[in-house]
Amino acid sequence: MADIFISYSRSDRDFVRKLHAALVDVQQDTWVDWEDIPPTVEWLKEIFTGIDAADTFVFIVSTESVASATCRQELDYAVKNNKKLVPLLLHSVNPADLPSSLAPIQWISFVDSPFEKAFGGLMAAVGTDIEWRRAHTRLLLRAIEWERQARDPSFLLRGKDLGDVEHWLASIGPREEPRPTELQSKYVLASQDSQRHEEERWKVLYEQAERERRLAFAEKLAAQSRGHLDDSL
Repeated sequence: MADIFISYSRSDRDFVRKLHAALVDVQQDTWVDWEDIPPTVEWLKEIFTGIDAADTFVFIVSTESVASATCRQELDYAVKNNKKLVPLLLHSVNPADLPSSLAPIQWISFVDSPFEKAFGGLMAAVGTDIEWRRAHTRLLLRAIEWERQARDPSFLLRGKDLGDVEHWLASIGPREEPRPTELQSKYVLASQDSQRHEEERWKVLYEQAERERRLAFAEKLAAQSRGHLDDSL
């Protein structure tokens, strides 16, 4: 898993290199696509996998990125998976041009602030509710793997893993972000159903074994009783 996925226009590469280096210096694991290649199906899969595994989605806001179809694809995918969005303003843009998912979020400006100060704001945003977001990422990755494996029951949560997730979900407050996705919810419900069925199966097997044990014991007593009766004749 990565701490941060950075979405940006290739025209802003120099800034992203500086940002990436600063993040590495403070031990932040970042996912950045440095390749300047045309989008393909496999390339998009790799990008989406990087977004899945990241706790925070950083969008570099510039005139080029808000007009980029690729950046919009990345952003839309992050929104679909309820990733924490952190917009960094690199160039002044018309607010009307911002994607609707970014418009209500307070951006961190690198336009009118020194790099170090704005970077501090980024670190504060990244550190907020980090354990919550890491739990969200872990659950998302397992749910996606289950989905990719045609919902194979062997990929479902069990035992302590399921209990930990249930505790995490029970702690959700009205303002907790990111919220569970539809896929995560389906995954947890399927895991609960599977565990309940497994517990019922074991209960039936136990009760059957207990009945057989009692029957065998009763037959043994009956045999012993017959033996005593024969000895007395």
